Amino acid sequence: MLTGKIILVTGASSGIGRAMAKFFSSQGASVILVARSKEKLDMLADELGKSAYVVPSDLSVLDNVKKVFLYCKENSLKLDGIVHCAGMTMSVPIRANDNQRMEELMRVNVGAFAEICKYASSKRYTNDGASVIAMSSTASFRGDKGLGIYSASKAAINTLVKSVAMELATRRIRVNAIAPSMVRTEMYYETLKDIPEMERIVLESQPLGLIEPEYIAYLAAFLLSEQSRYITGTVVVVGAGNVF
Repeated sequence: MLTGKIILVTGASSGIGRAMAKFFSSQGASVILVARSKEKLDMLADELGKSAYVVPSDLSVLDNVKKVFLYCKENSLKLDGIVHCAGMTMSVPIRANDNQRMEELMRVNVGAFAEICKYASSKRYTNDGASVIAMSSTASFRGDKGLGIYSASKAAINTLVKSVAMELATRRIRVNAIAPSMVRTEMYYETLKDIPEMERIVLESQPLGLIEPEYIAYLAAFLLSEQSRYITGTVVVVGAGNVF
């Protein structure tokens, strides 16, 4: 499905991003691994072999996005796909909102994706017909206690995807988002610390169960492939029975 493609994955050191990088590689793609932790990326690259490239980068510093794309250009890695999995969560009531943490979350979740799209629009970095995917969340469709800022960042992704898809259609570059309900990741277990009743809420609202990250990777692979060539500007919900 992805043989010969070159795909950039942010947030590749853990969770959904790690699952995606492993699956894309198993499908014949070369993967560019981006995350803060060089140690974790190196361990993953050792698993994947010669088709993996490690680019440690903190995307809360937006200027680093350009450095990632320059690395690709300097190493003749013209991109066929980009998946922005890097992200932050924030589970606090609005009365306790922390401005510094909120600004960092917005930079990583939304600002970094906007910068990614900016560089993806250039023929210097991407092939015509490339596919760009952002990770959204079903939290973007509803409010919940303590999740206002996080939900707002994902709602911003949903609308950004639609606008950018229209702009990049002239190069047949497709731009979509995947919006899962709760996935079994490190972020889920972090949320459990802040909201202990989250496990009960998930089991009640997701009758198909907690989503395994590999199943998000399968969907992303489809959206990166030629089989989805007519899908763009769309937010694909993976609700596990949670209907929106």
